[in-house]
Amino acid sequence: MNVTSTVDESTLPTALQSGLRAIRERMLPGAFVVALEPNHAIISVGTMTKAATRVGDPTVSDTDLPDAYVESQVSIFARVSRNFPNADSYGVVTVPFLTRTDGRPIEWQHRDNANAASTMAALGRSDAGFWSWNWQGAPQRVPEDLVAVVEWARRCVREGAR
Repeated sequence: MNVTSTVDESTLPTALQSGLRAIRERMLPGAFVVALEPNHAIISVGTMTKAATRVGDPTVSDTDLPDAYVESQVSIFARVSRNFPNADSYGVVTVPFLTRTDGRPIEWQHRDNANAASTMAALGRSDAGFWSWNWQGAPQRVPEDLVAVVEWARRCVREGAR
């Protein structure tokens, strides 16, 4: 998914700007805010690609997407509270909606709830999957703790393959 942003990040709360800067400096230089909802920012946190798809392409440095999915690549977004770290973040978004190869549903992936509808509208996409994941167990003390959102979102996708 080729996504660009029209969000002016300078209008975001200072703590969220600091968290985004930490993500870019420490982990993912290409992270950016894709869209805004009333209480959340949708942040692009990279892609996951099946290892077999990347064979022979040294330019691809994505994280591995489990083979338990039909899709070979997915873009991942974290739905972060605009008031991070003072309010709870909630939700991971994948484009496209992921399907398990064994046909089992992923219990916390949705298309048909209010959060999913709001996020898909903000992204301008109908093929997204909204994952009902909270920030439980992740650090949320200082703005720089936002760095944890990258691995938190990837872990959500990996656990959906189990």
